[in-house]
Amino acid sequence: MDKRLTALESAAVLHSAQILAMECLLRAMIVTHPDREILKEAFQRIAAELEQRLADAGFDNGLPVDSARTLVEPFHARTGDWIEWVDLV
Repeated sequence: MDKRLTALESAAVLHSAQILAMECLLRAMIVTHPDREILKEAFQRIAAELEQRLADAGFDNGLPVDSARTLVEPFHARTGDWIEWVDLV
């Protein structure tokens, strides 16, 4: 059991490091983008489409409304964080 937990912990740490590296790359791309307003609009459009797909997938799989919302809300909150960040740079 301990070996499985250690392996899971290692995988989670590696996954977190990969996500942080991707976030650094994305931030660099945003900062150097020649037209951030167009980038922001495209991001918002794509995020809204993916958010709708998440909600649809939840309902298609028979999840109750609260469970479907649990799928969508963290995604929505994180995309909102990114939009705020784009506005700040």
